[in-house]
Formats: sequence, structure tokens, C-alpha cells
Amino acid sequence: MDKTATRSFPEIIEASAVELSRIADVLSFGLALENDLTIRQGLRRAAACSTDRPLILKLPHVPAAMEISPTGELRALRQHGASLDHELDALLAGSPELSARMRLVRVKARELANDLLVPLVFPGSLPSRAEFHSVFKWAPLIEMPAYAFGSHTLSILEELRAGAKAEALSGRSENGALAGYYAAVHTMANFMLMGSLSQAAPWLSEMAGSFVWNKWTPSFALTRERTMWLAAAAAKSAAAFGPTVVDFYCRVLSTAPHVFNVFDSLFGLAAIALSYEDAHQEILEAITFHADASAARYIVGREYSTIAFRSAIDLLSRPRSERFDSVAMDRLGWKVSGASDGLASRQAFRIDPTEIDADGRMFGFKALPSILNVSPVQHYPRSKARISRLRLEKSELLELMNRAWAQSSAATSSAIH
Repeated sequence: MDKTATRSFPEIIEASAVELSRIADVLSFGLALENDLTIRQGLRRAAACSTDRPLILKLPHVPAAMEISPTGELRALRQHGASLDHELDALLAGSPELSARMRLVRVKARELANDLLVPLVFPGSLPSRAEFHSVFKWAPLIEMPAYAFGSHTLSILEELRAGAKAEALSGRSENGALAGYYAAVHTMANFMLMGSLSQAAPWLSEMAGSFVWNKWTPSFALTRERTMWLAAAAAKSAAAFGPTVVDFYCRVLSTAPHVFNVFDSLFGLAAIALSYEDAHQEILEAITFHADASAARYIVGREYSTIAFRSAIDLLSRPRSERFDSVAMDRLGWKVSGASDGLASRQAFRIDPTEIDADGRMFGFKALPSILNVSPVQHYPRSKARISRLRLEKSELLELMNRAWAQSSAATSSAIH
């Protein structure tokens, strides 16, 4: 193992300070404006904004804006489609007193931004619903740097995986490699969920078209870890990219060498189809075509890829009223009322989305309509006190790593391995 592969997760996170710092910097603008009505009012005066219309300010270094209403209420906006009035830096430069106040307020706001990000990145921790929402509400401002950090975490996983697999193969979890690996996986999911709203589709689809897809898809980094909670985040990510990436997903599907690439592509396509009714029939027809075409080429685990195709086609062929699966919800322990933990159940952190139920369908597809029917904040437990019940024991971490990354990938009758 090379030297870099021996770094601990906290050390690697520290090395990622540039990406995290960028998120905190952008977040601090929103927090500073939120926490100081005097600055908001001063900016409206500096812009000579009439009392009957909002002021829309372009933020520096990020394609986002802040809207300040006539009454001083604040709203974060994506720059895409927004009609901008002024640049924040330009207004501040024209008012030394306002600029000095903003610098002072941002010092405290920057500290608060760091505090808000802590539950999303520390090993062994998962944010509560309130903690996640305190950052997620600023998604229009931070979703691009947040997604970039989530993507950066993918390289962290590549670095940590060798040590985690070695622990799993030895049957012991003594050096913390497994715990660090799964902390990184969930950190990646936390930040990718920041860019999981349909309003982010314009820049996500532009990014997706900027490089050649091979086995990569917006969902693959999460689905391949093979837990329902991570698959739920993957579904949100795929749906956020929208119909513009359907052809990309189909291209991956047409050359998928392994059943898991097939599952991931179908899972992402189904998530988009369920989220965009206009694209539903086109995606169903494409999946049906590829199901027939796949019979002519070699796929590792072909018998399970057939089940994956059948599961996706069955789901998308159902009327909307018949897609919800109460049995799957009960098995996952998912409840979506305000007083529940939403998708943050013990079962969701342990059940394999490729598991095959008694009816011959893969479990992930049965749960997909329920996943797409809740907001990202409902992926998290309703209180901090309820996080400990979700944590994976050492023996469970060993099992998850072997399930997803074991060198011998034999298949059983109940799931893909």
C-alpha cells in the first residue's frame, strides 16, 4: 500500500480544507445577510431600490444571488433565470461604512458556517434533520461547491478503499479503516444531496455533458455501496440531472459489463422517469429495447441483470396509483410523517437495494417511488438523539464492505454479490 493510502479519514478531510472552505465562504454571505437587518436595509438604500420591488444581488465567485424584499426578507436564488440588479461587491465598494459592517458580520458568520458544516463531515456522525436543513436551505448558493466536494470525496474513497478491504478480508476492524471509509461514503452522500433539487438541473446537465461517460453515472458512486439509504441519495442525484442525461445513461447501459452497472443504470433511469412524466414513456421504451439487446452480449451475472430489467420495466409499466409498495415501506421502517424519521431507519442503512424479493423483483425498484416522494431533509432523523440507533457496528461494517467489494463476486439466490 502506498504512503497516501495510510492516511486517516480526518487527515484526508483536513487536506480537503480548500473545498470545504469554499463552501463555508459562500455560506457566510447568506448567514451574514440573514443575521443583520441593518446591512440588508443599507444595501437596498445603496442600490436606490424602490420600496415596491425586491433587490436581487449577485454574489461573488458563485453563480447565485440573494433577493432582499422591500420588508427586508431574504431569499437565496440560483443565478440561472434570475434577473440581476447589482453585484454585492460593487455595492459594498461604494459604501465604506456598509463594507466595514459586512466584514465584521462575516467574521462571525464564517465561524457559524464552519459549525453548521461539522455534522456533515465528521467521522461517525450523521446530521439530524435540523442540522442538514440549516445548510440545505442555502442550496441555491452552495450546491455547486457542495457537489464539487462530494465528487472530491470520491477520490478520497479510492484512497481509503484498499485499507478498508484489507480489514474486511481479515475479518477484523481494528485500525479504523472501515469506519473511515463509511464516514467518507456518507459525507459524499450528504453533499451530493445538496444538489439534488430539480432546479439544479441546468448546471448539472451542462456538467454531465462536459466529459465522456464510461462506467460513471450520477448515481454509481452511491449505489455501488449497496445500502438502501445510499441508494436513496443516488436516486435523488440521478433525478436532479433530469431527462437531458437519459441518453448518457442508456449509453452506459448498452455497454454495461457487469450486472451492477446494469442495476445502477436502470435505477437512475427509473428515478428520472418517475420524476419527469414527460420522459416516462421514452425511458420505458429505451429500457425495454436494451433489455432485448442485452441478450446478445456477455454480462457478468446475466441472470441477475435479467431480474433488474424486469424490475425496472414492471415498475414503470404500473399506473401511478399502483407504484407505492407498502410492504417495502414496512420492511424498511420508512414513515414520512413529520413526527417520523423519514428514510433514516436502521433497516435502510443495512438492506441491499439489489436484494431480490419473493415476487422476483429487486428491492431498490420497489422502494424507489417512496424515495422520490420525500424531500432531501427527510433522509435524516428527526432529532440528534436518534442518530445513535442508526450507527453500524464493526461486524456490520465488515459485512457491508464484503458485500460491495469482495474479490470473489459470486451471486446467491437472494442478492447480487
